[in-house]
Amino acid sequence: MYVVFGATGQTGSAVADALLEKNQLVRVVLRSDKTAAAWRAKGADVASADLSDLEAMTNAMGNADAVYAMNPPAYNVIDMFAVARGIGERYVAAIRNSGAQKVVLLSSVGSQHALGTGNILTTHILETIFGDLEIPVAFCGRRRLWKIGAAWRRLPLSKVFYQVSTRRLSARFRWFVPQISDVPLPKR
Repeated sequence: MYVVFGATGQTGSAVADALLEKNQLVRVVLRSDKTAAAWRAKGADVASADLSDLEAMTNAMGNADAVYAMNPPAYNVIDMFAVARGIGERYVAAIRNSGAQKVVLLSSVGSQHALGTGNILTTHILETIFGDLEIPVAFCGRRRLWKIGAAWRRLPLSKVFYQVSTRRLSARFRWFVPQISDVPLPKR
């Protein structure tokens, strides 16, 4: 089963819709039940979890083969970096507790930098925390980029970074989740 966080947003909904179109088992994780009926009508299983609730996150990931994770924007808080750190730590704990086997984390261009990227630092924080997982993890950027350069070479072989547009994200997710462990690094 694929567990998709952020299913009411641009990327999460694209991933969940694409997987459902391919008749995959999908569980969308929602913060509220506003769109639950619509997701059920599409054939998705629905779980309710807030990213501040480790137990709910762990339960939502139950029986997951793969998890699509993302950091929701937190522009209205005093310290978005502390919020991102907490979310990342809870994601990783829930992934470990649930037994999920593979993870795709929505990231961004510039996330390889620890300083000077503004709010992109939140994705750097999550990449760093997710990098401690013992299972295959793919970092997937939403913005287009013609060359990633040194960022590719810094990632361990089990941590792969893909760069795709939102429109193509769902297709990439379907392609690389079953093969995360076997995806070669791009040629220079």
